[in-house]
Amino acid sequence: MGITGSASDLSTGREGGGLCGSCGLDLGSLTRRELEVLAGVVAGATNRAIARQFGLAERTVKAHLTSAMRKLRVGSRLEAALVVIGHRRMMPFRALLEGAMVESEPQQA
Repeated sequence: MGITGSASDLSTGREGGGLCGSCGLDLGSLTRRELEVLAGVVAGATNRAIARQFGLAERTVKAHLTSAMRKLRVGSRLEAALVVIGHRRMMPFRALLEGAMVESEPQQA
């Protein structure tokens, strides 16, 4: 299970801005790790799957996601995913987002 793409597909987001002309979000303020976590969210990964992929604790993934959501001015991971999808042409990690594929975890009964 994993999120395809590599860190080399990512920009830190701090180079060249990333300000959306229509909504004013500063997409360039997102950190590299926040972008990686958001790519996982867009791909449908759980916090646990994202944590495993990047060798992090689930709590750390949640902290990165919370920080990204605050910067995107949204209140849920669904809203964050929709913002990212809506802004994918401007996102500093477009190559990773377009190639993100996650195998879903088996559902527990």
